[in-house]
Amino acid sequence: MHKKIQIVSKKWAIPRKKRTYLAVPNHTNDMPIVVVIRDILKLADNRKEVKKILNSGSVLINERIVRDEKHPACLLDILTIGDKKYKVSLSKKGKFEISETKEAAGHEKVIGKKLLKGGKIQVNLASGRNILTDKKIGVGDSIIIKGKNIEVSKLEKGANVLILGGKHAGHVGKVKEIEGKIARISFEGQDINVLKKLIMVV
Repeated sequence: MHKKIQIVSKKWAIPRKKRTYLAVPNHTNDMPIVVVIRDILKLADNRKEVKKILNSGSVLINERIVRDEKHPACLLDILTIGDKKYKVSLSKKGKFEISETKEAAGHEKVIGKKLLKGGKIQVNLASGRNILTDKKIGVGDSIIIKGKNIEVSKLEKGANVLILGGKHAGHVGKVKEIEGKIARISFEGQDINVLKKLIMVV
């Protein structure tokens, strides 16, 4: 699917006069990998060159090969392109940033889960990916997948979180308490209330 470039998320730090339409991912408001490779990292001049890079199998997101040009590059994902790694982060102006890193796999936010027959739990991630696990994972937690191992970072009191939206987007704070849909976050000498859906454990 494509949208007019003027109406895609303002978090995408891309030129808005160069193109009329832009590919968007199917499940999220995050940047598709084609935009990252072509418009941000400038590793390709056009979509055809991006598809050639993807078809070579040299692009990975959180250690998984990606060939779909519309696959989302979500916040805190680790992208491997050739022999370099990049991390998707959020600036204090609320814009997505791509920077080089040495990390292997990034945090993925849990947005839903479902109990299946046999006691297995299906966990739904912000990227649109689903995984099966027997670990205790809650909605709002973050996970890091390393091979067959899953590391869980719980959304709970004392957790460090990244604020995803509002005037404090891009700041990292500590959870002081959680009540219903609201989390009280402490950062830079102040306490603020933020919707749980607008924070991510890091």
